[in-house]
Amino acid sequence: MARARIVIATIIISTLPGSVQAAVQVVSVPPTVRTNDFYVSNQAPLTPEPLIKLPIGAIKPEGWVRRQLELEADGFSGRLDEISSFLRKDGNAWLSPQGEGHSPWEELPYWLKGFGDMGYVLGDQRIIDEAKVSPRGRQIELAQELFRMWADNVWEIGTVGLTPAVQGVVVVNANMKNVPAIAGNDWPLRTPGDTRPEQYFYAQ
Repeated sequence: MARARIVIATIIISTLPGSVQAAVQVVSVPPTVRTNDFYVSNQAPLTPEPLIKLPIGAIKPEGWVRRQLELEADGFSGRLDEISSFLRKDGNAWLSPQGEGHSPWEELPYWLKGFGDMGYVLGDQRIIDEAKVSPRGRQIELAQELFRMWADNVWEIGTVGLTPAVQGVVVVNANMKNVPAIAGNDWPLRTPGDTRPEQYFYAQ
């Protein structure tokens, strides 16, 4: 089987008196010799990211795409909080500092991510205001607190890939034993759930 190759065409346009010339260069992979000057990306010693996901709102939808998003905003997605018990704010575990209450599973954050993004893409102030459960400064404080808790309590850290369980390499505490060196990545079995974590133990 022939291996697929990613081909990226880089167009360099230089303006000369009375004319415009374009040079096309074909490369197998995008260059990683410098960072993107316009958006935050990897910092040293990580390899620079030549391709970066644009922030929400950088691209404005038009035509058919915009109409579909407007239908979603006025329909089920944009009004789900009015009918779903998972999104009821009163007593919701996701809005509790102690994580106590109803609906502690993933429904609310999954919906909120798409709901908020849709509001910013459309410039819909109703959705933007609804998605802001805390002012910006408080959001930063809460995020920093979450990262501190993660760093203090986590026993595995994804160093490569999206997460430890998805295309990732994990670093395990040296005192934790009976952890396999290699494990298959399996979403239905919730890796590392398929490595029998109940048999892990800490050496005395």
